[in-house]
Amino acid sequence: MKNKLLHGALTVSKFTLQQHYKALSVKILLLILMVIGFCAVPLLRMVFEKEEDVNVALPDVSTIYLRNDTEYPIDTADLAGLYTEKTVVVNETDTSDENFAELIASGTDILAISISETEENGGVGVQLFYSEDGEISSDSAQLLSDSTADFVYRSMLEVASATEDQSDILRASVRGDVKEITEYVTDDSETDMAAHSGINLAYCYLVMILSTLSMSYILALAVEEKQSKLVETFLLSVSPSQMLLGKFIAVTVFIFVGIFLTLGSFGISLLIAKSQGGIAFLTHAIESMGAMEVLKGIGVPEIILLVVSVLLAYTMIAFIAAIFGSCCSKTDDIQHASMSLVFVIMFGYMAGAMVPLFESQAANIVTSLFPLTGIFSVPVNYICGKINLPILLISLLLQVITIFFLIRAAGKVYQMMILYRGDFLKLKQLIGMLRAQSAAEKEGKTK
Repeated sequence: MKNKLLHGALTVSKFTLQQHYKALSVKILLLILMVIGFCAVPLLRMVFEKEEDVNVALPDVSTIYLRNDTEYPIDTADLAGLYTEKTVVVNETDTSDENFAELIASGTDILAISISETEENGGVGVQLFYSEDGEISSDSAQLLSDSTADFVYRSMLEVASATEDQSDILRASVRGDVKEITEYVTDDSETDMAAHSGINLAYCYLVMILSTLSMSYILALAVEEKQSKLVETFLLSVSPSQMLLGKFIAVTVFIFVGIFLTLGSFGISLLIAKSQGGIAFLTHAIESMGAMEVLKGIGVPEIILLVVSVLLAYTMIAFIAAIFGSCCSKTDDIQHASMSLVFVIMFGYMAGAMVPLFESQAANIVTSLFPLTGIFSVPVNYICGKINLPILLISLLLQVITIFFLIRAAGKVYQMMILYRGDFLKLKQLIGMLRAQSAAEKEGKTK
């Protein structure tokens, strides 16, 4: 029986695939997906690649007026060596900032530097003045200012007799963090909110794209077959259950062939980028999401979990779409069905994407256990340490049970509506018709 069901389903899927790939629009779409994959890496490089230090042409500086209002001595000879290879005259002065303008105006290659203690945090500030009408541009002036500030910092360390290792320690940043004692004892660390939200949003996008694609394909196939009278032809050799399973297989092939083509072209583009200039920009992109530590902890079990979760999400939405698609008889019905499905998808998407922002353990558990929201959040919640293994297993079990009942419901609705040619049914009408059919089947069995 199972072999007969599968054989009929494969026959339907083979025919559907042949018809699908004959269309020129499909070939153009696949080409576009490949182009998107190839272009993704250059776009990511443009957006996330760190700007390298610009080689600004440093101008020749003839004279520097230096005012040092701190207790740290500045070696004027070393300061002069920062700017140009030629001899630079450094004149120490105690003039005010206002008088710097007169000193700078006497030439086009003159700088004025003021070093003073700041009142805000007891630090030291370095100001560099230059003439906008001179030979020094704003970019080169900024570079000179950064070099001067670094020079002053090193001069301060020398006064304190700090070694090079001590200097590195002083430059290092110190970050505070908090952790619950149970989390420390059990080593059950959680990802912070920013990383959790960023990774979960990316996963929600993936599920939503797959859901939208499966929805659009299934609805379009349902209407095309009814309008072209293919349903009647198929019913001569296959059952409605075989037709439904066959269309599901065909749509799955449509979608994942497109995904693999996109990923393949992306991988080729990535290899080209790696051979030409490296792919450090991807690391920067991941770091900007705060997801580096999470991705480092992903191994084979986590990858398997992600794949299983994506397939469960895709299957659940696909059979919900099959139920709505069975109620469509004409092209206008697709709009009604799409609106209903979009509402279902967006409900799960919004819950999955927004809940991490609340940092609520109870909310993470509830959204994980409810199948419609769980498909958008469960794997990320587990990988980020927001739910434990029992909650994960219960959630996946509930999703499997939900899919089982959706498949049965889709089969009944499809069989009942396969020759239906009326207006798009509302949910209440559909439930009423299912109840009536079930009652009729029970009455027939009793007789």
